[in-house]
Amino acid sequence: MIFLLLGVVYAVGYQFLPISAAPQGADGGGGSLWLRLLYLLQAAAYPFTWLAHLLPDVPAQPLILGSTAVTLFLTLWAARRRQNWLPLLLGWGWWGLASALIAIPLPTGYLLRGPRLLYLGSVGLALAWGTIGGRGKCKVRRGKGEGGSAKWVSVLNPQSLTLNLLLAFILLTNWQFVRGKLGDYAELTGPVTAVQAVMAERPSSEGVILVNLPQWLSPPRNTYALGGEFVAMLGNYLFADELIRENAGPYPVYPVVVPDLLDDPAYHYGLHNESSFRGGAAAALPIPGDWADGGSQLFIIRYRGTGLQTVHAGGFQPDGTRLGLAAFGPYELTAANAVWCNDRVQAKLDWRLTGPAAPTTSLFVQLLAEDGRLIAQADGPPLGLRPDLTAVPPGWVINDQRTLELAKPGAPHQLLVGVYDFVSGARATAVDGRGNPLPDNALRLPVTSCPR
Repeated sequence: MIFLLLGVVYAVGYQFLPISAAPQGADGGGGSLWLRLLYLLQAAAYPFTWLAHLLPDVPAQPLILGSTAVTLFLTLWAARRRQNWLPLLLGWGWWGLASALIAIPLPTGYLLRGPRLLYLGSVGLALAWGTIGGRGKCKVRRGKGEGGSAKWVSVLNPQSLTLNLLLAFILLTNWQFVRGKLGDYAELTGPVTAVQAVMAERPSSEGVILVNLPQWLSPPRNTYALGGEFVAMLGNYLFADELIRENAGPYPVYPVVVPDLLDDPAYHYGLHNESSFRGGAAAALPIPGDWADGGSQLFIIRYRGTGLQTVHAGGFQPDGTRLGLAAFGPYELTAANAVWCNDRVQAKLDWRLTGPAAPTTSLFVQLLAEDGRLIAQADGPPLGLRPDLTAVPPGWVINDQRTLELAKPGAPHQLLVGVYDFVSGARATAVDGRGNPLPDNALRLPVTSCPR
């Protein structure tokens, strides 16, 4: 009765929570009641529908309906005992009412992408399965005891043992599910850790630009036959600025989606964007470089097959006083260094835009050994973004940084830096700070060893 009362309070209160009713993914069912019913039945028939990930070629509908038929048979078998009627009615009635409260008011897409909504109904399922399990022992007659009386021995009921093993299986698979979600959560918050490390000693006047920050991750383990193992732990109710403020500091935050940089891994993900907390339309490109007075640091989140990768690509800084080291077409290099530590070279390049740059404009950054061999390379536009995706104010510089892993043996000696068009391959004309042409249209920088 206590669980029942708490469930009613939760069910009523849930309807007043400020949740978004927008689908978090394609539902593929046109909002049909049949699709809703299938999704709820797959939860009711768990753990039989767990077999879906072992039977990838079996269509979802027959698997769910078959599992439901087995569950119904076991329920009716338990109902042959009159004392089980009320417990079964409580368990399945609880599940039915909770399911109705979820399925009726919410769109199909939201329902399919939110198994956390089934938690309330799972209390009823636990009560029902506990009743289906029945008695753990039964008595059988074994000959005569002393004084000629019948001798009774308690033994395990095979049916009860099977069903209790089934309950143990449910506990173990759900433990695995929760452990997996904790791992997803740790990976999901990886970008926050990267921001913390970079911004720890930077002034609060600097902003943070987050490119393709994830709202949620959903690895396709296919435990369920329909929908997905999806729990939105950082959904659209948690804003990017709030996330960074609470974990890194009061930095201005600008999340933006750049589709060009998105990969298509095996798992699904959602993205924060500038409009998610500013109440406007989709974030306008190009990304403004001067939206934070003190400059900004830019982080790119990439979606690999093995998981998330957060890269601090550099940032923007107001600084129009430095003289140029060299000029390459529309870019002027104002500062540069390359440091070799632990089999990798960290290159930092500051660029000032002196004219319009075509979208196909890129940088080449080549690492040479002392004998002139190419031992590493890291090409790409400044900050890893196409020039037309960023708006650099006059006088500001782009702090570009990239890491070169040594692909071939040999001590790094020189870094070659230049600008080229990645479609035609033509290098931009390069001159030094005095206007003298640079050989091969590239600036050669010495590589220094990291301080001990």
